[in-house]
Amino acid sequence: MGNIVSCCSLDENKKYLNDDEILETFSNSEINEFKKRLKNNIQIVVLLQDGTKLPCNLQANFQEKTLCISCHQKVKNKND
Repeated sequence: MGNIVSCCSLDENKKYLNDDEILETFSNSEINEFKKRLKNNIQIVVLLQDGTKLPCNLQANFQEKTLCISCHQKVKNKND
């Protein structure tokens, strides 16, 4: 195997977008559709520290400005 000079490199000419710039690329209809999906639950997978995947739901409450992650399946018990 050859010597590794660097595992990672950055292209100096590449422009990296911040969160606001990324959001500007979405149309209002795309954002509204995503908000509708958030309000009605989106199925997600939560990756636990031990690598276990836990199926959950993500739901937004826009009036209270909160997100709720609910998981209905018990995956593991931790004994102290």
